[in-house]
Amino acid sequence: MKTFFTIAILSAFLFSACTYSVENVNSNATKEAKELLNYIYEIQGKEVLSGQHNYMHELTRSQDSVVKYTNRLPKIWGADMANSKVGVDLRQKVVDEAKRQFKRGHIITLMYHMVRPMMHDSTGYFPGVKVMVTDEEWERITTPGTWEYDSLISKIDGPVPYLKQLQKEGIPILWRLFMR
Repeated sequence: MKTFFTIAILSAFLFSACTYSVENVNSNATKEAKELLNYIYEIQGKEVLSGQHNYMHELTRSQDSVVKYTNRLPKIWGADMANSKVGVDLRQKVVDEAKRQFKRGHIITLMYHMVRPMMHDSTGYFPGVKVMVTDEEWERITTPGTWEYDSLISKIDGPVPYLKQLQKEGIPILWRLFMR
């Protein structure tokens, strides 16, 4: 048992002492995205990044709560680019807040609760997002030429104009598409 712990500790030490060669898998990544990836690798083992997801209708509430109770500001600020009727209406506010938070030194993460392709955007979170897709539905969703596939592509494209605003201003984001 003592040998096992010695090997485990030695392995952990050697692993933490390794330097990483960062290669971005996306050759089209922006300079800012590459810099963010390098930063994340540079602080590995030295710092802890914390973040807080904020709801679209209260874009700093969760972050403000963390500050209130810890007197520390999370490094990562996040929100949702939801695909519900309310979400689409609030996307510009999310982008404006992301710009503000980035200027304050935050790393930005955005996610996308997309309503299922066969559902109308007004369906809402529980019936439109938090449900299972059957094998038959999945087959239609992933088959080019079906209306479900076309709807999927259209829904994926929905946040693009907003993401391009951030890209234009040199703001890299950690994008979480289909996070479930």
